[in-house]
Amino acid sequence: MKKNTISEIEIFSLTLGGYGIRCKLNGKLQDTKQLSREDVISLNNKTNRRELAKKYFCPEPTQNQE
Repeated sequence: MKKNTISEIEIFSLTLGGYGIRCKLNGKLQDTKQLSREDVISLNNKTNRRELAKKYFCPEPTQNQE
Protein backbone atom coordinates (compact mmCIF):
# COMPACT_ATOMS: atom_id res chain seq x y z
CA MET A 1 0.00 0.00 0.00
CA LYS A 2 1.40 3.41 -1.02
CA LYS A 3 2.05 5.94 1.74
CA ASN A 4 0.44 9.35 1.25
CA THR A 5 2.88 12.27 1.27
CA ILE A 6 1.45 15.49 2.69
CA SER A 7 3.15 18.83 2.03
CA GLU A 8 2.45 22.57 1.81
CA ILE A 9 -0.30 22.60 4.47
CA GLU A 10 -2.25 25.86 4.62
CA ILE A 11 -4.91 26.88 7.14
CA PHE A 12 -6.73 30.14 6.43
CA SER A 13 -9.96 32.05 7.09
CA LEU A 14 -12.75 31.63 4.57
CA THR A 15 -14.64 34.54 3.02
CA LEU A 16 -18.00 33.28 4.29
CA GLY A 17 -16.66 32.55 7.80
CA GLY A 18 -14.85 29.69 9.43
CA TYR A 19 -11.49 28.27 8.47
CA GLY A 20 -10.32 26.08 5.63
CA ILE A 21 -7.43 23.69 5.16
CA ARG A 22 -5.67 22.57 1.99
CA CYS A 23 -2.45 20.79 1.19
CA LYS A 24 -0.65 18.83 -1.45
CA LEU A 25 -1.19 15.09 -1.29
CA ASN A 26 1.34 13.09 -3.29
CA GLY A 27 2.29 16.32 -5.09
CA LYS A 28 -1.29 17.22 -6.11
CA LEU A 29 -3.00 20.29 -4.64
CA GLN A 30 -6.21 19.24 -2.89
CA ASP A 31 -9.46 21.19 -2.78
CA THR A 32 -10.05 23.28 0.33
CA LYS A 33 -12.06 21.61 3.09
CA GLN A 34 -13.76 23.54 5.87
CA LEU A 35 -12.46 22.82 9.36
CA SER A 36 -14.97 21.56 11.91
CA ARG A 37 -15.98 23.84 14.76
CA GLU A 38 -14.09 21.61 17.21
CA ASP A 39 -10.88 21.81 15.17
CA VAL A 40 -11.14 25.61 14.88
CA ILE A 41 -11.62 25.96 18.65
CA SER A 42 -8.57 23.78 19.39
CA LEU A 43 -6.39 25.45 16.71
CA ASN A 44 -3.26 27.13 18.08
CA ASN A 45 0.49 27.43 17.44
CA LYS A 46 1.08 23.94 18.88
CA THR A 47 -1.44 22.24 16.58
CA ASN A 48 0.11 19.41 14.58
CA ARG A 49 -0.90 20.62 11.12
CA ARG A 50 0.25 17.39 9.45
CA GLU A 51 -2.07 15.31 11.67
CA LEU A 52 -4.90 17.75 11.01
CA ALA A 53 -4.34 17.45 7.24
CA LYS A 54 -4.31 13.64 7.54
CA LYS A 55 -7.68 13.81 9.30
CA TYR A 56 -9.24 15.70 6.37
CA PHE A 57 -7.39 14.28 3.37
CA CYS A 58 -6.36 10.72 4.32
CA PRO A 59 -9.38 8.94 5.75
CA GLU A 60 -8.63 5.67 7.52
CA PRO A 61 -9.61 2.55 5.56
CA THR A 62 -12.67 0.85 6.98
CA GLN A 63 -11.93 -2.15 9.15
CA ASN A 64 -15.14 -3.86 8.08
CA GLN A 65 -13.92 -5.49 4.84
CA GLU A 66 -15.11 -9.08 5.35
